[in-house]
Amino acid sequence: RGLAGPDSASSEISNLSGSYQNFKATLSALIKNFSLENEQLLKQTQDLTTAIETRNDQTAQFVSLLSHDMRTTLTLVKGYSKALLSRPDADEETREKFLTEIVEGAQDLERISSDILDSAYEAQSVPKLHIEEVDAAAFAGKLFENSRRYILEAGYLFDGVCEVDHGQLSIDSVKISRVWNNLLNDAVKYSKAGNVIRVDLRTLNRGEGSAGECRIEDHGIGI
Repeated sequence: RGLAGPDSASSEISNLSGSYQNFKATLSALIKNFSLENEQLLKQTQDLTTAIETRNDQTAQFVSLLSHDMRTTLTLVKGYSKALLSRPDADEETREKFLTEIVEGAQDLERISSDILDSAYEAQSVPKLHIEEVDAAAFAGKLFENSRRYILEAGYLFDGVCEVDHGQLSIDSVKISRVWNNLLNDAVKYSKAGNVIRVDLRTLNRGEGSAGECRIEDHGIGI
């Protein structure tokens, strides 16, 4: 075969150089696209990880809230159930009272759990209060008696008064009960064995009207 002339060799070198430059540009574009896609994938992974961690935190907070709010009522239900089992010879009136308290406790648990679920939903919208007219004496009397039983059941000394004998309350009774139970639970949780926990429920006369005062006093670390 004959040898290629200088012009032919130069043309091939030029073509090879052009191909190399095109290949280099294509490879550079591929690497750039790969780098961009990798950054996007990394960001999506980080966002997904953050979302999972946030949801885990929210779930843990929800479970903690649920258990904290229901603990007092569960303890009361357990206390009445144990009293009923330990007194098989109790008279009919006592048995009926204990059973009524157990049923009402179960109803309270149902209302509290529904309220907590509503609160979890309302956290993402506009919180709502379910206001109702409640007999002040009956509501205060139930809080007082449940508090007394809960404190004694937990092994602490109980003291207090309930001086609410008239009037109506316009309140969200479920949320008020949740707040009260949380205070009561914390009073027990942070008190030392044998401490006195005092509960005061009173009607205060203020000018033309009256107001209710609900107070729990303990010797714990304070809020």
